[in-house]
Amino acid sequence: MLTDQSGGGTARLSEPYADNEKNRGLLIHSDEELHELARLAVKRGMPIAVHAIGDEAADRVIGVMEHHPLSVRGDRRLRHRLIHGQFLRKDLIGRLAGMDVVVDVQPRFVASDFPWVLERVGSERARYAYAWKSLLDAGVRLAGGSDSPIEPLHPLLGIHAAVTRRHPEEAGDHPGYFPEQKLTAEQALRLFTAGSAVAAGEEHERGTLAVGKYADMTVFDRDLLKVNPDELLQTKAICTITNGKIAYAAP
Repeated sequence: MLTDQSGGGTARLSEPYADNEKNRGLLIHSDEELHELARLAVKRGMPIAVHAIGDEAADRVIGVMEHHPLSVRGDRRLRHRLIHGQFLRKDLIGRLAGMDVVVDVQPRFVASDFPWVLERVGSERARYAYAWKSLLDAGVRLAGGSDSPIEPLHPLLGIHAAVTRRHPEEAGDHPGYFPEQKLTAEQALRLFTAGSAVAAGEEHERGTLAVGKYADMTVFDRDLLKVNPDELLQTKAICTITNGKIAYAAP
């Protein structure tokens, strides 16, 4: 089920590509293979994490996760992860909302994939692409990442993409692609902090600042929740603390 980005025309869609009626993308694993891999993982108490791009790819993976739910192990709650959640449908978002899973998203993709993706999949279908706000509003757990080296590793670039829905080089007055899907600064920040901890099953250990948790934090030279989004591109780290120890300090 692993698929490449839609730029290569490999993302598995339920309907043909808007610019190629003969293509619906690729499948790498059969349903039988996916079910067997998930069964083996769950039998050992381990979650599955599947890269799936395209609404049909997501549909099949969600079905596998529904059929093979993961039981809780002690205080650490491991969850299946749908990686990307890039091209979905309203019904798929509804199914995800009823499951104890995490959708692992990469906001920076919106900066790389628009506007050409509109021609590739069509503007109507694109309304449920990169639909982070719809996922959050439905109650789906989200984690933020970069998919590095495909996209830049820096989380502030991901946060910028999540709140602006555009490339950093596009003008500040650009409304963003499907602006109704923009996240607030706090929602975007939570993707890369609390959300990532939930994805790792470590929400009781890290992800937020609280007594008893590991001291994992980065101090920046400005307030990420108050600056103009484009200021994120000039924001510098002052220091980074990992497990209570200073791992980086600006000269």
